[in-house]
Amino acid sequence: MHLPNYKDNSIVNLTASILSVTGKKKQYSTLKILESKKINSKNIVLIILDGLGYEFMTQYKKSSFLGKNIIGKMTSVFPPTTAAAITTYLTGKAPGEHGVTGWFVYLKELDVISTILPFTQRGKQKPLTDVGATAADIFDQDTIFQSVERDSYIITNDLIAESTYSRYFGRGATTIPYKRGKIESFTSTIKNTLDSSNNAKFIYAYWSKFDTFSHEYGIGSEKTKQHFEKLDRKLKTLLKNCHNNDTTFLITADHGLIDTTRERTIYLSEHPDLKKLLSMPLSGEPRTAFCFVKPDKEKEFIEYHKNNLKNCCHLIKSSELIKKKAFGLFNTHKNLNSRIGDYILLMKKNYAFKDFLPEEEEYFHVGNHGGVSKEEIYVPLIYYRP
Repeated sequence: MHLPNYKDNSIVNLTASILSVTGKKKQYSTLKILESKKINSKNIVLIILDGLGYEFMTQYKKSSFLGKNIIGKMTSVFPPTTAAAITTYLTGKAPGEHGVTGWFVYLKELDVISTILPFTQRGKQKPLTDVGATAADIFDQDTIFQSVERDSYIITNDLIAESTYSRYFGRGATTIPYKRGKIESFTSTIKNTLDSSNNAKFIYAYWSKFDTFSHEYGIGSEKTKQHFEKLDRKLKTLLKNCHNNDTTFLITADHGLIDTTRERTIYLSEHPDLKKLLSMPLSGEPRTAFCFVKPDKEKEFIEYHKNNLKNCCHLIKSSELIKKKAFGLFNTHKNLNSRIGDYILLMKKNYAFKDFLPEEEEYFHVGNHGGVSKEEIYVPLIYYRP
């Protein structure tokens, strides 16, 4: 079981390192493997390649441009998943502090399970605003861009650039969209933004397509590898053609992935006796499932896991993982306890646990994330300065 090292080797520490040279310091220590003087440049460009885990990159250390410029590995956050990790990059806080704990988040204040990034009600896909919620009500966090003392930009795809989540966590920055799925649009938007003025800049740029390929085809698939190789070539061209010698490029990810199989995918619908012990559907992630247990069924729940699921997942009390500082080092979000349930199923090996609502279309992902394997938790830190 691999948990984050929030002391000095997590993505939250990378954010602290960036803030240490661009603005106000955060609670977290700076990243041990990155000296502050190495990023004390006029421009800093932070590129997040969704899903690009360190273990995947080990096969490319000598054969790719990105691999040759890896200076180390970091842990993501817990759970290592886009919603939790990207919110960490945008706030400088760990999930236990910012409260965004997975793709599906139970919001006690609304009594609904949300699909948090699209800001919708799970299953119905209706906006949370339909039940009277605002982004400020649910998220209630400052952004790193509000602390950065230079021109700040967010470069993200045109599908999500104007979403409720993006607008809220983009406060303090100028958002510039690129054409989703188009690598050339992504890299040219970064270059044009860098060249747009002589002012000092912090640029946060997000690419999602590697994660999409990994989910659909698997992290070990030929299609995913081909996509990486194209991404590597395009980013090499971008960085080599950057003529501003006072620019630091930091390239990393939010999490890695692990491939699973249909045989190792467990469906709650196939465990009706377990479902009866829960007060609501599972939330969180397929590799880290948050369980809300009926108050009088805790003993039966523990026994069910022991008799039926112990080979495929660990069962841990949510409060124990808070004590272990898995969610962060500092004061927890006021709603953390209600968002992570009573117990957490942490999947072993490459198992996944799926729970679909009647309104949801069932799907199978080859690549999954959110668990505590080395494949999911470790991300590379790629450093380049022209």
